[in-house]
Amino acid sequence: MKNLLSAERMARLKWQLLDLVYVLISIILALVVGGIFLLILGSNPIEAYHIMFQKAFVSFGAILRRMTIYLLSGLAVAIPVKSGMFNMGGEGQIAAGAMTAAMLGSALALPAGIHPVVCMLGAILVGALLSSISALMKLKFGSSEVVTGIMLNYVVMYILQYLSMYPFRGSPNSPQTAEILETAKIPRLAEGSQASYGLFIALGCCLLFAFIMNRTRFGLELKSAGFNRLAASYQGVRVGVMSVLSMAIGGGLAAMAGAVEVMGGRYLYLDAYFTNYGFDGIAVAYMARNNPLGVIVTAFFLSTLKVGAVALDRQAGVSVYFAIALQGIIIALLVSPYLVESVFNRIRQKRLAKRKEPAIKTAST
Repeated sequence: MKNLLSAERMARLKWQLLDLVYVLISIILALVVGGIFLLILGSNPIEAYHIMFQKAFVSFGAILRRMTIYLLSGLAVAIPVKSGMFNMGGEGQIAAGAMTAAMLGSALALPAGIHPVVCMLGAILVGALLSSISALMKLKFGSSEVVTGIMLNYVVMYILQYLSMYPFRGSPNSPQTAEILETAKIPRLAEGSQASYGLFIALGCCLLFAFIMNRTRFGLELKSAGFNRLAASYQGVRVGVMSVLSMAIGGGLAAMAGAVEVMGGRYLYLDAYFTNYGFDGIAVAYMARNNPLGVIVTAFFLSTLKVGAVALDRQAGVSVYFAIALQGIIIALLVSPYLVESVFNRIRQKRLAKRKEPAIKTAST
């Protein structure tokens, strides 16, 4: 029995390492394609990448701060996908969580140890409720959670815009809330650093859900609902409940990302500040193949890419619009690691065919 369990663990580790290899090769391939485009435009790709990554690591605190949001927004997509659902409402959930944390952080007078927890729990509740709408509409009416999630993003964004411009406006110059109280703030990692201890909260969530998905009954039932809903229901898994729960978890994690940024970085809600974080989370999740531990690697890479691309326009003479296009090219290749896997499988099949040819010839003679 022990030998069987150890063999199963080794097989699982092997597949996880293969996934990592495929993702790393995809990253290298994406950088090569981006370098070709730089050559076409007359720029030196080596110099451009040097500027990009050098700037990124000079601003390492900015990388960790952005990475914190990507860790949670990536998990917000990866967990529902395991159950066969797709959380496309992360954009609105992140912003709603940020607004909730800003409102609770500026309005409530609570002790320092309790105030951030209350703000975070309030944000998680709001995000879970928002994401559950899409799941319930799919279960009750058969509507696509992708379409309803995207539409809810617009509804939420316009509501938050109204709130930040009128009832909760804290500045006469811009649509933003008042700054949160000192008791609601999450401390920075070091004096002058942009990153906060919210990074460890996000990393803890990755480790926690890696354990839940691989070591608990709940994780097994959630994944079985995603593999085959009919077979899972015959085995006693409540597929509908798992779908709603996974979406609620995803929405809560997305909202937590916005709350952590408000309490540990921005200290207020600013309208349109959280644009594209939810969609970047989709890239983070698919780059990691929806693996909670892989999300740590891909979130770090994407945040490095985003921070470093700012320096291209200033130092390399590359247009800022090309920097955005370069990010799109790299992300488009990164979210399709299965392309690399298919190429590897074809190469492997050709090698096996070549090995079999001499054996067939000798057998025939």
